[in-house]
Amino acid sequence: LHAIARAGRGTPDAGDSRSIELERADGRRIALSATSTPFDGPALGSGMVVVLRDPSLRARPSPPPDVASPAPPLQAILDASHARIFHLGRDLRLIWCNRALREHHRLRGDCTGATLETLFEPQKRSALMRPLQRALQGGSEVLEWRAFDARGVPCWTSTMITPDVDENGQIVGCIVLSIDVTARHHADAIRRRSEDQRRGVMESLPDLVWVTAADGSPEWFNHRWADYTGRSVADWRDPVHADDRPRVDASWSLALARGHALAMEARLVRHDGTSRWHLVRMQPLRESVTEPGIWGWCGSCTDIDDQKRAATLQRTTQQRISTFLGTLSHELRNPLAALSAAIQVMRHPHATSGMNARALDTLDRQSTLLARLVDELLDATRLMDGHIDLQRRRVALNEVLREVCEDLSARAGEAGVHLHCEIPERTLFVDADLLRIKQAVENLVVNAIEACAAGERVTVGVVEGHPGEAGIRVADTGCGLTPESLASLFDPGSAPRREKTPGLGLGLKTVNRILQLHGGRVVAASDGPGKGATFDLFFPVFDAAATAGTRDADPGDSTALAGRRVLIVSSHGA
Repeated sequence: LHAIARAGRGTPDAGDSRSIELERADGRRIALSATSTPFDGPALGSGMVVVLRDPSLRARPSPPPDVASPAPPLQAILDASHARIFHLGRDLRLIWCNRALREHHRLRGDCTGATLETLFEPQKRSALMRPLQRALQGGSEVLEWRAFDARGVPCWTSTMITPDVDENGQIVGCIVLSIDVTARHHADAIRRRSEDQRRGVMESLPDLVWVTAADGSPEWFNHRWADYTGRSVADWRDPVHADDRPRVDASWSLALARGHALAMEARLVRHDGTSRWHLVRMQPLRESVTEPGIWGWCGSCTDIDDQKRAATLQRTTQQRISTFLGTLSHELRNPLAALSAAIQVMRHPHATSGMNARALDTLDRQSTLLARLVDELLDATRLMDGHIDLQRRRVALNEVLREVCEDLSARAGEAGVHLHCEIPERTLFVDADLLRIKQAVENLVVNAIEACAAGERVTVGVVEGHPGEAGIRVADTGCGLTPESLASLFDPGSAPRREKTPGLGLGLKTVNRILQLHGGRVVAASDGPGKGATFDLFFPVFDAAATAGTRDADPGDSTALAGRRVLIVSSHGA
């Protein structure tokens, strides 16, 4: 039988007839001729039809063609089938048919000898003629077509046509088998619609999504994956960052071995070379929750880079706030402790006049320091919130440099620091608030003096910036700044080691905010610890045309307030 089947596959256009010997139930052996014919089709699948004929029946008279029909048991079997089966002779006339065909075509009585015109309308008859002629030449064919039933509902039929070969290998007709495959078409349509819906959902997701086979080999990627990676990949792990690849490989191998879901964080390299953190998840796909077998995996990558950066920034901000609150508590506690001690001395019953005088000096000194700390905190808060009004006017940088150097020369002399002021001959005017610009420059000069040891130098001068800018440079040869300090120099709550004077460490933050409110910028640079630092303040140059119609405040325009009482309301708490 295997030889017959192989011969049939090797000659798909003609049946192959061979001899085969079978043993009957009574022990008698009979020789039969075997003919094999292959078939293949979406409705029936692939297979082989093998017909066994008894040569001893050749001598028996054959029934006439108009009454030939299968034996009663076989006819009963064929009538019980839902498939429409009929046998055509070489003249393409009906020899016999089963009940399903008679009912479908509403045939009455003896239909032997009916022609194709009786059974099929012209369109179907034309479609059947070519495969029928091919079957009469020894070929087999499967075709499918769509029609409409009596209600106008579309239906599909799959038809297989094979030659009928006698024991001598002669083709005496053809056998036609038709099956209604409407249910299969509907199931295929539902499956395709479900597949389209699934892919539509995966394509609409903001994540990178893919599907793999059971062994992890990729089968499908959504378009966001291609947009992110910019290339086709043979494995979903190809874009994983090299530093994260060993960890991802180990977790993926463990998930494959145990068949459980996977969730981990890893960096994926984008098409432009940028790496971003993603939450990688892999879910096993099973036929049902009760089936242990896995037929595939569904994976997704969710971009969490912004969340991780926000979390890092939040932790850094919390640390800076904690540091600032600690500095604030420390700076406020010292003067408060001195005030409390001075009060206790003055209340002591045996306090002398000298002790009371020293206590009053302590009260005066510490209350001044406490007021300065509170003013610094309130001023910084108002600047950060933008709750100040700048009194912008034409300001000469030369005068600002001269006044700042004169005011701080005594302080630099006490510290043994050389304060050098380089005032240019040409007067430079900027559009700024005079008090705020002096506050910014004074903060930088004080920081520079405190960063220098005795004998070191602080230089204040003018520097050129971008077109439309004029700047002031404050440079020192002091302790310098580390790269880490430069990176967070102007962040609130991160006080660098340069600010060694008593205070809240808000000087540089205040300077930066003043420049921002003026539309300017501050640039800090240092070659490292022990190599000094440079701070450049850039302000917009005064534009006379832009300020036409306005005038500077005239100090002579004042109102005499002699004999009047003035109420001053502080809005610091707003």
